[in-house]
Amino acid sequence: MGRAPADSRDTSTDRQPQPLWLCIRFPRLALDIHPPGQSPVRAVINADNSVHSVSDAARAAGIETGMPAGAAAALSRALQILPRDVRRELKALEQAACRCCQVTPTVSLAPPDAVALDVRSSLKLFGGFAGIQSILQAILAPLGHDYHWAAAPTPEAGLLLARCRREIKIEGRERLRSALGGLPLYSLDLDANLLMRLHKTGIRQLRDLWRLPRAGLARRFGLELVAYLDRIRGKRPDPRALYLPPLQFRSQWELPAASAEHARISDAADKLFRKLVRFLRRHDAGTAAVGVRLFHLRSSFTPIHVGTREHARDAAHLLHLFDQALQCRTLPGPVTGLEMRCADIQAFTPPCQDLFRNTASEAQNWQHTLEELEARLGGKTIRHIESVDDHRPENAWRYGLSAGRKAKPRQRPLWLLPQPQRLSHRDRRLWYRGYLTLRSGPERIECGWWDGQDCRRDYYIASNPQRARLWIFQDLKQRSDTWYLHGLFG
Repeated sequence: MGRAPADSRDTSTDRQPQPLWLCIRFPRLALDIHPPGQSPVRAVINADNSVHSVSDAARAAGIETGMPAGAAAALSRALQILPRDVRRELKALEQAACRCCQVTPTVSLAPPDAVALDVRSSLKLFGGFAGIQSILQAILAPLGHDYHWAAAPTPEAGLLLARCRREIKIEGRERLRSALGGLPLYSLDLDANLLMRLHKTGIRQLRDLWRLPRAGLARRFGLELVAYLDRIRGKRPDPRALYLPPLQFRSQWELPAASAEHARISDAADKLFRKLVRFLRRHDAGTAAVGVRLFHLRSSFTPIHVGTREHARDAAHLLHLFDQALQCRTLPGPVTGLEMRCADIQAFTPPCQDLFRNTASEAQNWQHTLEELEARLGGKTIRHIESVDDHRPENAWRYGLSAGRKAKPRQRPLWLLPQPQRLSHRDRRLWYRGYLTLRSGPERIECGWWDGQDCRRDYYIASNPQRARLWIFQDLKQRSDTWYLHGLFG
């Protein structure tokens, strides 16, 4: 076969629309997360004691970002200094990204104060770019953050424009060079030392960089700079991690008629639990806490909590726990409807199956028994022993809830005496129902000076002629021959 003409070759890849990244920057995010104070002159300070963000009143007083906090305080006596909270900033940024997911699923975080979303596939759905802008304005307004936007074919270009407060939309990568050429050098997302080196060479704008030969830039300033410039213009791929909003389930079911019969309430709950399990299986997830509200005619709702010790997605088991909790409740009136909410959704890990013995199912049955007791009696009625970070044996444990931290495996006796019992001597040998023989030790425990109950002991494991294993210690704060029995091994 002959070669196809040039105009008849497949150019479907060329006809594919380019992405349109709408980048939104919240310039005062670090300031907005703090509650309003008495003074309008406010500034957020970094950990290195430099100014990170300022209010309009602080900027009017001459306070700028990057200056030392002492210099900022000298410019205004009314300055209110706020510490920067990076964790709260990220949480606020995730809230904004979660709202942006209503427009497109392609949302990416750009910490510390921006989000980038590809809206190309959503233009037709929302009536063009103007429709997307109006929807974003409506869904972001409740957050109370000021923002700047910019749209470009690459996320780096959009973030750069939003950082410079150039609220424009650029269609096509061929327009990026001319549209971005006038941006200042210090707006680039580069290392401060690299920016200083570029500035010393006379580079002031982005077009000055593009005029220089690539080989010379890479040799003098490193390949990172060249790669960054290529990502801005779309000459190099720029894969970004997508933000996935937290999974939540919420569903309601209305009864045909108000009823106080447990059978009808359970049937309605069964439909909701089956719907929840389908949702969990679709996302390969499980849950350990489900909240159910029973609504009544003349009173508020009755909350019922269904909790499991591990993440599960068995509708029959969840319904059984709901029935057990429902039987222990006295309803104030007939039920008109149910609402189910579930926010504790995590990746599901199926239980391991034993090849030879059914130990996994036995352990699961034991867990189900505990969950049923918690459903009947309440989650705070069943407690277990958990460890405490204290070396003193009498203070190293406490009773905790069933979902608490399990005790760490240690070589400790199962039975600990309420008070250590002093041991006697016979023929200069330790005696407890026979002469004692030390088997292992010593284990030095010396602590408690901070609460006035300091101890200094050497612990040993001993045995007597009856083959009982004892946990004894020598009190080093007293005489050297003072020994005590503190516990018995099983």
